Amino acid sequence: MSQPPDNAQQQPPPGPAYGYPGPPPPPLAPPQAPARARGPLYAAMAACVASAVIAGTVGYAIGSTTSGSSTVSASPETTPTPTITPVGTAAATYSTSPAPATTTAPTPTPTPATPACTDFAELTDREFKLLGKDPGAHFGKCYRVYGYVTQADSATGAGSFRANACGEKHQPKYGYIADCDTNSIFTDISANGASGIKDIVDGDAFEADVMVGKPFTYTTTLGGQMTAPTFAVLRVKQYATTK
Repeated sequence: MSQPPDNAQQQPPPGPAYGYPGPPPPPLAPPQAPARARGPLYAAMAACVASAVIAGTVGYAIGSTTSGSSTVSASPETTPTPTITPVGTAAATYSTSPAPATTTAPTPTPTPATPACTDFAELTDREFKLLGKDPGAHFGKCYRVYGYVTQADSATGAGSFRANACGEKHQPKYGYIADCDTNSIFTDISANGASGIKDIVDGDAFEADVMVGKPFTYTTTLGGQMTAPTFAVLRVKQYATTK
């Protein structure tokens, strides 16, 4: 038997380094999870799947309910028609005519027109001032009063005058009567001026039998408002003058 050359013994075995395929590598086995970790992993996966199933079921139920409520509509054949009962059947009427203008009489009209005064009470100056503060409390009562005329002209008319009045008779001094200072309105209610008021003029001091009327508010020459007691004159006469 012949021996191989020496260099042949020095040849390395064939392998990939010299272009020859080497022996096939052993097959790789898949990694195995430790046996003790598989139980919790499976439990977590099962919990996730159960949660997804429950959530899907609930969402489907809510969606079905919402969809059902939004699509249900009353049939026009079965919907009752509401009835309206009118409250009133009378037609409204409107008037285009302007309201009548209201005017204030320049002089008051005492009530009653024909007083049945047979006695005229005397008053002190203080009692007359109380009467002037509340004429309504003395309405219809009859008194004998005094004063002096401050206005008797075309504005007051032939049957009326304005005066400063009082309860007692005083003589004028320096063109006026100091103790008579209650602004008052006197109006004739006698027939045909029998009271004598037609003879009274501005500045006269007078004595008058009167009946208390309602207070009267009028506009002054300066544009203000003034309220004065009113007296229905049955008899009046001049006893002096302030002129």
